[in-house]
Amino acid sequence: MYIDYPSEIVVLGKPKSKAAFFRACERALNFPNYFGRNWDAFEEVVTNPEDWFEDKCLALVLDHSEIDESDQEILIDILKAAQDEWKCAGLRLLLIFGPMTISDNDSWTA
Repeated sequence: MYIDYPSEIVVLGKPKSKAAFFRACERALNFPNYFGRNWDAFEEVVTNPEDWFEDKCLALVLDHSEIDESDQEILIDILKAAQDEWKCAGLRLLLIFGPMTISDNDSWTA
């Protein structure tokens, strides 16, 4: 079996709010200038990786436990849809959720 290893691993940490999550994404993922820091804008950007991601496989690491529960559901729905879009584009989006035990590095390249 062939496995795509992430060409980039981005650790978004443990944002304390939806606004902090959007800022972390914008900074760590180099989202386009038009990103509007709301769920609609996040969905538009993350489901169109060809506008901002140049490799084949991205691993996104996030502890979303501090984000409001209703926002957590929206986030997970958007990321599931994004995985499907990435797959259709021949790309991989790996999602890792849970308590953070990783160092303070914001991101690194494999």
